[in-house]
Amino acid sequence: MRFSLRTSKCITTNTHRSLSLKSPSKFDLVVAMDRKNGIARDGDMPWHLPGDLKFFAKLTSGSGDNVVIMGRKTWDTIPKRYRPLPRRRNIVISRQPGLMVEGAECATSLDLALEMASSSTGSVFVIGGAQIYALALEHPSCGSVYVTEINHDFGCQVFFPLLNGFSCTEILGEQEEKGLAYRFARWTPG
Repeated sequence: MRFSLRTSKCITTNTHRSLSLKSPSKFDLVVAMDRKNGIARDGDMPWHLPGDLKFFAKLTSGSGDNVVIMGRKTWDTIPKRYRPLPRRRNIVISRQPGLMVEGAECATSLDLALEMASSSTGSVFVIGGAQIYALALEHPSCGSVYVTEINHDFGCQVFFPLLNGFSCTEILGEQEEKGLAYRFARWTPG
């Protein structure tokens, strides 16, 4: 099995000001992507891999006091029967002030979502989508990125940002399912 993620030079600017908000000391990202960093096609994930879903659920559920932070579009792609994600506190980010989402809390920015998550004793995970991932990767509290790397090109239209400044430090497992080879990897800054 050979895996290769797209990595090339990317210029980013850190737009985070000093905030008086309380936020967790760190948070992690969780993403599944194809070999071209694709994460969505036609508004949804173009694959269904039960092994990946199991990995995601186990990682993000943890002790039961974990928090998942996602954008509203990501929330909308979760089938209603699975919303909110069980055994996790769900926080949805939307630019729409006053948005009410059944079973979840709402925030108007990543920083506000992180402040809300700071009352949790568990881990905090950012789980999408592309715009939220881009903000999270630039945030000073960003820790590890847990990546399901699928060795296939799905012709996606939405992409995960390049992991410049991160290194793959741990392979957590490899699987093959439905003719698709994939692995779970942990990327860390530095």
